[in-house]
Amino acid sequence: MTKIMKKISFLILVLLSSALASGCLPYLTEQRAKAIVDNLDVDQTLPIAEAELKRGGMGSQLTLWALRDQHITADQAQQIAALYFAYIDKMASRFDTWHLTWAISNMYRLGDDSVKAALEEAYRDATSRAAAIGGVTDKLVNGDKIKMGDAHGGGRAYAKGHLVAPGNPAYLQSMQDFEWRKGLSETHDPFWGPPDSRDFTPQGHVPQPSYVAGGGQLAKNERALLLYLDGELLPPAVMVGYRYGLLYWWEVGLDVGGDYGVFQALLNTKMENFKTLRTERFYWGTAYRTGYKYHRAELNDDLVFDDNSWVFIFDNYFSLRLGEAKKHALYLATQFYIDIDLRTPRRQTDYYVAPAMLGYEQSIRSYGNFFIQAGAAYAINGMDTGDEVRYRKSWFPVVQLGMAYRSGDRTAIRYTSQTRHMAGKKAGKLAK
Repeated sequence: MTKIMKKISFLILVLLSSALASGCLPYLTEQRAKAIVDNLDVDQTLPIAEAELKRGGMGSQLTLWALRDQHITADQAQQIAALYFAYIDKMASRFDTWHLTWAISNMYRLGDDSVKAALEEAYRDATSRAAAIGGVTDKLVNGDKIKMGDAHGGGRAYAKGHLVAPGNPAYLQSMQDFEWRKGLSETHDPFWGPPDSRDFTPQGHVPQPSYVAGGGQLAKNERALLLYLDGELLPPAVMVGYRYGLLYWWEVGLDVGGDYGVFQALLNTKMENFKTLRTERFYWGTAYRTGYKYHRAELNDDLVFDDNSWVFIFDNYFSLRLGEAKKHALYLATQFYIDIDLRTPRRQTDYYVAPAMLGYEQSIRSYGNFFIQAGAAYAINGMDTGDEVRYRKSWFPVVQLGMAYRSGDRTAIRYTSQTRHMAGKKAGKLAK
C-alpha cells in the first residue's frame, strides 16, 4: 500500500507540475486579494483542520492548505505550528507533505512579525523538507513568488466544504455544518433530520422543500416511509412505500400492499427533468414504476377482476409550489399504464391512459407530507374479463390519498438554484 501511495503521489506531482507550467490552474494567483475569503472565521476553521489531521490519510492536511493565504493572528499561528509538528511526520504521501509545507510557507511569508515569530521553527522545517523533495514542491515553498488561491476546481470545492465563513453562502456557516456533513455531531439525530439552523440554504432564500408525490422529490440521501390508498384498483389497495434520494435529481423506491383479493409490489424511480433549471417554484419530473399485480375480486355481476400480471406505469408531474416557504404544491399528473397478463395461454395486454389528474401535496414541518390526487383514466382497448358492461373502452375514476414520514440523512442538502455549487460539478460557478 505504501508503494502504491508513493506512486500515486509522484504521478500527482508530475501532473500538477505540468499544469503549473502550462498555466492550467485557473484559481492560482499571486494577488492576495483574489485569495481572501470574505467573513472567514479562522477560530472555527482550525478545529476542522485538526479533525482532518487526526483522521489521517491522503489529503488530511488540505484544510490548512486552503487556509494558507488568509489573515491569521499570532495565537492562531501558534496553534498551526503545533499542528504542523504533531502531524508532519505522519503525512501519507509526498503530495501531503508538499501541501502542508506550502501552507506553512505562505502563512509565514504573508504574516506580520508576530505571526512570523510564532511560525519560525515550523517554517525552517518546512523549507528544509521541501528542498529535499525538490521539483514543484521546492518551487512553491521556497520560490521567490508566493502562489496563492485554490489552484483548481477541486481545491475550491474542498475549501468551500472545510472553511467556516458565516454569512458567505458558498462556505460552511459553522463548525456544526462540518460535523453534520461528516456525521460527527452528537446532537444530530439522523432519523429526524437536521434542524433548520443547519440547513445549507443561503441567507435570503427559502429552503427547497422535500416532496414524495407529485409536488417534487427528496433531497439527496433523504428517506421517506409512505402509507397511502391506491384507488387505481378496486377495492383500493393499502400501500406501504419506501423512497430514497439517490442523487439530487433521482430517487428510487419500493411499494408493497393490497386489500381483499388484491396484492401488488412495485419498484419505482423518479427523476427530475432539466435539473439545472430547478427553482423553488416549479417542478417537472417523470416517474417509472414496474412490478407484479394480483387482482382477483368480484364486486358485483358486471364488475369482476381476475388479473395475474406484470405492469408498467409511466407518470409525469408538473408542479407549482406555493407559499413563502414553498411547502404547498398544486400539480398536474398524467399516466400511461400497461398491464401484461402472465398466465398461459396469455390474454390480451391492457392499456390505460389518464391524461389529467389534479393533485395537492403539502410538506408538513421538517418531516411530514400529505398528498391527494384524483382524476379519470381511459381503458384504451378495454379490460379483458369481467368488465364488458361497465368499463370496456370507457372512463373510470382513479384516486390516491396518503401521507409520508421523511428522515433527512447527515449528508442531505437542500438543493436550490442558489445552492447548485454544492452538488459538485457546479463548484466554483456560484457565489464567487
